[in-house]
Amino acid sequence: MKKLNRANASLLITAITGIILVVALLLVNDMPLWIPQFIVTLVGLIGASWFVGHRLDLHAQDIDQRQTSADAILASSERANFNGAIKEAVQMMSSDSSASVLAGQRWLHAIADVGLGETRLVQSLLCAHITNVSSRSQSSDEIISSIDARQSALDLLFKRPNCDRFERCDEVPDLGSTTWGDFDFTALDLRGSTFYGGDFTNALIVGACLDKCDLRLTKWNSDVGGESRTFMRHVRLCGATASSSTFFNVDFNNAKFHNDGHRITQFASCTFRECDFGNSDWIGATFKYCKFIHCDFEGAIWDGANLDTPGFERCPTATFDIVSKAKLKNPAGLANNVVIELRDKGLLD
Repeated sequence: MKKLNRANASLLITAITGIILVVALLLVNDMPLWIPQFIVTLVGLIGASWFVGHRLDLHAQDIDQRQTSADAILASSERANFNGAIKEAVQMMSSDSSASVLAGQRWLHAIADVGLGETRLVQSLLCAHITNVSSRSQSSDEIISSIDARQSALDLLFKRPNCDRFERCDEVPDLGSTTWGDFDFTALDLRGSTFYGGDFTNALIVGACLDKCDLRLTKWNSDVGGESRTFMRHVRLCGATASSSTFFNVDFNNAKFHNDGHRITQFASCTFRECDFGNSDWIGATFKYCKFIHCDFEGAIWDGANLDTPGFERCPTATFDIVSKAKLKNPAGLANNVVIELRDKGLLD
């Protein structure tokens, strides 16, 4: 509905008043002489009121237009300033000076809270900085410096309270196909991130949260976990490989270990201590010469899993209903009643 401004309102009042007066004139025979003068005066006042209201409306519209124009200019200026800041921060992060790189990262982090779009852009730029490794030949000192700078960006993105401003981002941080040797993931909140095809050999991972991360085709040739609980719930480890690794105090609830198409999930000569595998999916995965010490397998799915020479110690939830679904070879440490039932069913030599 069209807004009723002052001029239109005055015009409407004038029209209604005129109609009333015309009707009155038609009904009254002996009209006093002062009435026509009164009518003329009233119409004049209403007309003047309409004119003033109309001028006020035009003035208000002019103010609104000026404000809109000023807002547009201010927004354009702020956008130009933001784009300039982004460009300069990225240039600093490309510098050979470690101090400039760190300053550029902190500058990006500082302006990440301007708006949602800006926050997404900063998150993407920091992720690209972390995963971008120079192709030119580097000395050992340069390599260490590069890792330190990338570690700094990793901390800005995922370490409390730095990472709070990125919580509202709905885009998944992409850190895939990256070698993480010598990186420190201690106490980082990495939930939901993509590490597809990454290599975690020699990475330090203690007390980190990797819930719902994409860890498909990753390599784990080092120790994971420690006294502080490490969370890997609902992760996808399909097609992952690990060799001679120790996983200590890790929560694998609802983790997916099943094969990724033609890529076989393979864990060889690994030790799992005090790990929770509740409701995890091991379908078709291979665990060879692995030891499980004080682990929980409640609700785990081992259908078609290949357990070659596994060792179990203090694992009462490794029940017949679970282990009988796997392809067992030379298991050790299972409860006596489980071993007896497996042999009775012809599932164990």
